[in-house]
Order: sequence, then C-alpha cells, then structure tokens
Amino acid sequence: MNVDKIFSEFWRELYLAKEFLTNQKGQYKDPEADDYLIYSWKEYCEEIGISYQTANNWLRNPSIPAGFAAAVWWLSKGKEKSSAGKSKPAQKPKRRRA
Repeated sequence: MNVDKIFSEFWRELYLAKEFLTNQKGQYKDPEADDYLIYSWKEYCEEIGISYQTANNWLRNPSIPAGFAAAVWWLSKGKEKSSAGKSKPAQKPKRRRA
C-alpha cells in the first residue's frame, strides 16, 4: 500500500467533509424545523474516531501524522499465517537508526 496516496485520499475526504459540514445553513435546536441540521463537523469526526481538533490540525498541516504510516501498514498486513497454520499478528518492520 502506498501510504502517501492513502493519506492524501484521507486528507481530501476530511477536507471535503469539513467544507460541506461547516458551510451548511440551518440549526440544531429544533428537529421539526425545515432547516434542522442532522450532522455537524464535530459529530462527523467522532463518528470516524478522531477528535475534531486533531482533524483540524491535520488539515492545517497536511503532512503524514505520526502513527498514520504504521496504522496503514498494520491494516494492510492484517494477520500472517505461522508455520503451524495458526494466525498470528503481523510484525512491525524494524526501525533503522540514522
């Protein structure tokens, strides 16, 4: 998996969601009103499992956040088969020292 491509797609989705959700016209108080808004930027971020402050920081500084590459690697590997045929968690690659 290409981490740069995955992050750029993720960043684009965040950007589009924030632009749409923060520019909605309406209100959150009266669910019976025609202009009632169902979803906010904060609720969207909670739904995808990050705080809206973190999402805002990522959008302000679109470099790959710490841990993102490791998470993508972990998800792409899933579980590897051991020699006995049992599943075991994939091993993280060893870091090279500079």
